[in-house]
Amino acid sequence: MKLKKLIRLEKYTFTKYSAVLIAIFLFALSLRLYLAFQTSHFSNDAYFNLREIENIKETGVPFLYDDLSFGGRAINFLPMFHYIIAFFSLFMPTWIAAKIIPNVMASSLVFIMYYIAKHMIKRRDGALFAAFISAFIPIFFYKTLNNVSELSLVIPLLFLAFYFFLRLKEDKKYSTYYVITLFFLVLAHQTIIILILGLLLYWLFIKLENLPTNKAELEIILFSVFLVIWINFIAFKRALLFHGHYVVWQNIPLEILDNYFTNINVLEAVYQIGVIPFALGIYIIYKTLFKEKKIQIFILIAFSMAVAFLLWLKLIRPEIGLIYLGAVLTLLFSYYYVSFSNLIDKSNIHRYKSFLIFLLIALFALTSIYPSVHYGLEEIGRAPSKNEIAALDWLESNSVPQDVILSAPEDGNLISYYATRKNVIDNNYLLVNDARQRYIDVTDIFTTLYSVDANQLLNKYEVKYIYISRSAEREFGVSDLKYAEKNCFSLVYSSDDVKVYKPLCKITETI
Repeated sequence: MKLKKLIRLEKYTFTKYSAVLIAIFLFALSLRLYLAFQTSHFSNDAYFNLREIENIKETGVPFLYDDLSFGGRAINFLPMFHYIIAFFSLFMPTWIAAKIIPNVMASSLVFIMYYIAKHMIKRRDGALFAAFISAFIPIFFYKTLNNVSELSLVIPLLFLAFYFFLRLKEDKKYSTYYVITLFFLVLAHQTIIILILGLLLYWLFIKLENLPTNKAELEIILFSVFLVIWINFIAFKRALLFHGHYVVWQNIPLEILDNYFTNINVLEAVYQIGVIPFALGIYIIYKTLFKEKKIQIFILIAFSMAVAFLLWLKLIRPEIGLIYLGAVLTLLFSYYYVSFSNLIDKSNIHRYKSFLIFLLIALFALTSIYPSVHYGLEEIGRAPSKNEIAALDWLESNSVPQDVILSAPEDGNLISYYATRKNVIDNNYLLVNDARQRYIDVTDIFTTLYSVDANQLLNKYEVKYIYISRSAEREFGVSDLKYAEKNCFSLVYSSDDVKVYKPLCKITETI
């Protein structure tokens, strides 16, 4: 009788926690979709991926040469994410698939984080808390909200592989699951290097601490290293031969690369990760390194160090590093939750446990959910306005297919997508041999005081129109050309937040 009662209790507990987990997923997804559908457009970064997705939908293959980007150049990227979105776009309009599917992928992280935390701390309540926090890591929330970003797929996949790695000792089937996940991951994005570096640092940690090792773990780590190197070498062989070792920085101009890191505000970075998981996660790292030696926390510390190392070398963009740090610190927070819960149970205030946990949830909502929504609304506001789209439609109607249009790099893919015209520059610099010089020249065109200098550079790139939007103001701090009143430039289109100029003069060199 007692055994049957325990079985019924266990079933009830499983059902209750499963229902809460599904509720967290649905809440996060509903909030994401509500914000994403505030506009029918996407953030500017999305439009390269949208062009590739539409090409795959129409032809079955991505385009590997882009006639419009930088006036015409080869393309090198990993297409797994694009094929997935293209598949779903067979059953619905592409723009709807691009709104819904990435947000479903990103929201699925809550399930993965729940099972990782449950496996590590053996507590369903703490695992649920970790899942809840993972749904609202502010920087992950807004960077995958309206960007059609590969990170929507990559982050859940990477932590799914991490979960299978943790369970290698239990059953050989997890080795198979890990390898399958790794294969999809390596075809989705090059930031899989974080997983590989994290695993290598983890192995180094356990060796230095003389902790028990596992042969299966070593074999799977070595296999991962060779698979990732091999597939990435095949995928990016052309870029490697073209750029040499600079390929690891994706040929991003130094001016932009420096900007990524000099503009980092530490307090804002903590705010974008989430104040609570950051503070308490750091505390758990300190406790593990100097007091308690827990092997499963060492692997999380290894991942944190891998991200910090790559950020230090500027091998990954700051936002990508912060997303990974946010996820790792969320898992570390789950260990703090166990300590916090046990401490309350042993103290005289145990009767107030529910209230204290409610306060913790309220504090989390204030420091993570609110920033997620705040940054999400800002991201929606960065999507092209109706005026900007109207200007691009005007350009398509009033120019010829061979015309070159100059814009800020952030608008480059927008020019290619809506106006279907050649751009001078966009934000994909791989396989461009003069990327830095182009960026310097474009900066000079937007910021110079002298029309002669501007005309020389405009002639160099055979520019027929100059498109000035809010992106130019964000990038160069200008909302208009300082030399625009000169006779050599005609304002052919103007609205509240966009202007289009047509250069009229040519600079000829005389001997």
